[in-house]
Amino acid sequence: MKNHFIALSEEILISSQAGEDTTSLRQQLFYIRQSKLEKSLYADDLKKVFWINIYHAFYIIISNETKESYRILKVKRIKISRAVLSLDYIEHGILRKYKFKMGYGYFTNPFYSSFIKSAAVEKVDYKIHFALRSIK
Repeated sequence: MKNHFIALSEEILISSQAGEDTTSLRQQLFYIRQSKLEKSLYADDLKKVFWINIYHAFYIIISNETKESYRILKVKRIKISRAVLSLDYIEHGILRKYKFKMGYGYFTNPFYSSFIKSAAVEKVDYKIHFALRSIK
């Protein structure tokens, strides 16, 4: 059975790579219920696939709209389940299990939102950092 949210993240990624309009797909992301997202992304592998697709798609979208490259990771433009995220939040909060950005992945940041804490992976895969950097 195909996971709806994984398929949605793949569709957003493919559309952003092709330079197509992703407004309706992003709107679908915004109206996802957090509880449905959590139930659907119940395993770390599913979370990784979903969030890496979202990261890459929004990196493309934001880099096409923002001329200042130093702001791409910090700008809060990703709206999922009525939460507003940045690429840094996805990378360090969700995929690296709410670690401080400057702590080399060792120090936990207790100030992330409850959404990020509930969406985060259970076990950190340190190769994720390299997968995210491969797009740039």
